[in-house]
Amino acid sequence: MVIQMYLLRNCFPVLALLLLSTSLFAQQRHQPNPEATCENRALPEADGAARIRAAFSTRGDFAYSGEPLSQVAESLGKRFNINVVLDRHAITFSGFEPNTPVTIDLKDVTLKSALRHILRQHELSWMIRYESLIITSPEEAEDNPAALVYDVTDFVDFCKPDFDTLRSTIIYHCSPSSWDEGNNVWSQVQPISYGNKHVLVISQTYEVHWEIEELLRALRNPLRPDKASDR
Repeated sequence: MVIQMYLLRNCFPVLALLLLSTSLFAQQRHQPNPEATCENRALPEADGAARIRAAFSTRGDFAYSGEPLSQVAESLGKRFNINVVLDRHAITFSGFEPNTPVTIDLKDVTLKSALRHILRQHELSWMIRYESLIITSPEEAEDNPAALVYDVTDFVDFCKPDFDTLRSTIIYHCSPSSWDEGNNVWSQVQPISYGNKHVLVISQTYEVHWEIEELLRALRNPLRPDKASDR
């Protein structure tokens, strides 16, 4: 009995430590390589999208006098160091051709504004996919909506989060006809709260996302009456 108690008190901790060390070593050997995970494989596409969105804010002059749309797309890609791809199938199916002439003269505007003017002349649209800015038809853009996350913490009460007013405002003011009908519309604007963050996950075309960004920016910085008008 004395020998058993001695073994239990002195040998058991050693055995437990050995078993724990063996388990940790096995887990380390079988741990997947971080560079091979899906999240890491998705990073280049996220970086490409971020690079395109950064280029959208770049200002400059845009002057074209009858150049083919394909040539304009190529020149924009080289100028801003981004991939610009023509969805030739969708453009042709919508009744246009890649060699459709572009005539426009804009001074000191952002790339995003210039793109809007150029594409609206021919009733075309755009989207960001596969690290590229894709010029396509409105129908194709609608069939491939983008889910973007908006931090709306500053609009939502921490104690009693109420997303409905903000969701309704977005749907009413940002291309109202582009949203699903009935209750399905709420699936396009999903609220999520975690920790101290409140976000909206919105599934829409990039054109509508642009309007949403402008609306939220305006809500955060509302226009104020001229001080002279108060006198």
